[in-house]
Amino acid sequence: MQPPRLPLLFRLALLLLSAAALKAAPTWTAVPIGTNGSPRGYWEFLPSAYAANPGQSFPVVFYFHGLGEIGDGTAGTALNKVLVNEVARNLNNPADPIRALLDQQGAIVLCPQYTTWWAAGPIRAFIDHARTRYRIDPRRIYLTGLSSGSEGVTDFMNKDANADEAAAFLVCAYRGTVSASAATRISKVVPFWILTARGDWSNHPDTAVDLVAAARSGLTLPTCMANFPGVANTTTNYTGRFTPAGAWVWGVGLDPAADAQPQLTVFAGDLHNSWQRTYTNAKTWNWLLGHQKPDLAITSPVPGTILSPGTSLRLAATARDKAGLSLSNQNIRWSSHLAGELGTGATLDVANLATGKHIITCQVTDDKYHGARASLTVTVPHSAPFLCRFDLGSGAAGFPTTDLGWNNLTNPLPGASGSVVDNAVSSAGTPVGVRVEITQRFDSPNTNGLTASSLYPGTALIDSLYISAAYHAAQLRISGLNPGQTYDFTFFASRSTAGNRITRYSINGLTASLNASDNVSQLATLEDLAPNSAGELVLAVTKDAGAAYGYLGVMTIATDGPPPPTALQSWRARHGLATDGAEDLRNPAGDGVTNLLKFAFNLAPEQGDLSRPAARILSPGGTSGLPLIQRLPDGRLTLTLVRLKTSANPGVLYTPEANSTLTGPWSPLTTEPAIASIDSAWERATYTDAITPAPARFLRVRVTAP
Repeated sequence: MQPPRLPLLFRLALLLLSAAALKAAPTWTAVPIGTNGSPRGYWEFLPSAYAANPGQSFPVVFYFHGLGEIGDGTAGTALNKVLVNEVARNLNNPADPIRALLDQQGAIVLCPQYTTWWAAGPIRAFIDHARTRYRIDPRRIYLTGLSSGSEGVTDFMNKDANADEAAAFLVCAYRGTVSASAATRISKVVPFWILTARGDWSNHPDTAVDLVAAARSGLTLPTCMANFPGVANTTTNYTGRFTPAGAWVWGVGLDPAADAQPQLTVFAGDLHNSWQRTYTNAKTWNWLLGHQKPDLAITSPVPGTILSPGTSLRLAATARDKAGLSLSNQNIRWSSHLAGELGTGATLDVANLATGKHIITCQVTDDKYHGARASLTVTVPHSAPFLCRFDLGSGAAGFPTTDLGWNNLTNPLPGASGSVVDNAVSSAGTPVGVRVEITQRFDSPNTNGLTASSLYPGTALIDSLYISAAYHAAQLRISGLNPGQTYDFTFFASRSTAGNRITRYSINGLTASLNASDNVSQLATLEDLAPNSAGELVLAVTKDAGAAYGYLGVMTIATDGPPPPTALQSWRARHGLATDGAEDLRNPAGDGVTNLLKFAFNLAPEQGDLSRPAARILSPGGTSGLPLIQRLPDGRLTLTLVRLKTSANPGVLYTPEANSTLTGPWSPLTTEPAIASIDSAWERATYTDAITPAPARFLRVRVTAP
């Protein structure tokens, strides 16, 4: 007997229930400090779409709590303090409508905990960590905070070099200040909204938005509060919007505009708690998550381009706004950190870019004050001989070397002011475009060197940057060099002490060393160093295993300029051929002899010769022609060729080779040739094969241009 069948409608209901049960749900998780290397403990909200779409990136909201929620980020009591106030309190309640809204919007929300008032440094560290851990859409990064968190966000705006990577800033219960430079930097590229109570005015939010409005418009404006309608009102909330037309317009309620920049909401009353009215309103979140930075890609030039002086440079980029519409003309601006503003447009030709390693930046903006920025480097190397001198040590008064032709590195920390020389000057005081930057830190400056030496000025001798057990391997990147030249480095360091202070300096696998202990004369040198194709060299500074410290006080860089052109390079130029050898194997005369062979065997010495057939064999005693092979009476073969002398810097290698099967491998002829000089550049070389052909023997000359 078969079991009874369930009614169809009931079975469908079960299927629907099963599908609902299988649907991914958002997650809300405590992540204690140190988990996966996190610098802060935090709460993590992942929308339901995150797990369901492993190949997708998502918007992220970084929320920074107030002073009442501080803690060390450990699991339990400390991290649970973050849940006291919105936003974390909303997300901690599965039934909260704001949690549902954030899930629907597909937003990641991260709520880190800090031990005191938030500041730029810990915020940057946490953002950088999060970008390695989560699939974040770089166009949709949002920062928000209340009270102490508000101060952290504004400090981040003031101090972080990449604060403009955010898509929007929203702060409430306003604390902190916004600097004029920060206001200028974000005014046209990152929307900014402050929400605070009329009686919670100690940090003057009106001043902050006035600065942003003035920077955006370029005008001297009346304060936003000049036409505020609620001075005598104690019950109504107002939002002021600085419109695209350049005027403050006030409206009732929490009612932001998508195209206003900046905005200020003034809540009625004097409560510091404006976060409940901010974060429980869907309009807040719809405004925040509605912002998106443009898509931007630089299509020309290639990053790391080396540009010959005087050569025109083509800059090109593609950019689209949130709606997918192309941005061009005045919306795209180009600049160089060395040359300043370069121009506007999706395509721009720049002529006569100055010597140096240029950081070329493309900045794009849309009509709703969203901006995106991309950068690459272009190097215009200095080709003439020069000597650059660098004093490494203290930045305190009296220690940097201010003599003509000196450069100073005074900060051991990468990225900090004083850790980069951007366009070094030569000993003559002329900028030569070399950039030196500390990329792996030293410990600290030392000011205990000996000055009883005539090698360098006393200010260069007395100080240095040192490495220790804690920071035992410093590194400097030297860029803006010419890949076609070689460079000589000299290093000096002094420390008034006895014992082992041996320091090693390494570039391109070569190492030189000195003992800085009581040093007044010892130098370490590395010579004939060739940069990579990007014009860069990397210097590693390490200490001897038995030394407590290592030092670098002076570094010099010298070059004799580019090497003289080879005979092949001059010949290419004379015949109008590509300088990179792209036309070496062509045969314009159609005689079967390539351009390279005509050069190597003196078949086309004059301009115009390449168009005339020249497939002739060298005659005995001749001065040009393809190699001549003859048989001696004993059956051995001789091979005679004309070739450029080594002293003529030929730029090619001649390799006579032999083979007994024609199909097998070729071997170099090892016998010494008989040489007959033709003139100052050319000679005839005759090789005699050591093997008697039996039954066959083949000879050839292989010509290569390294």
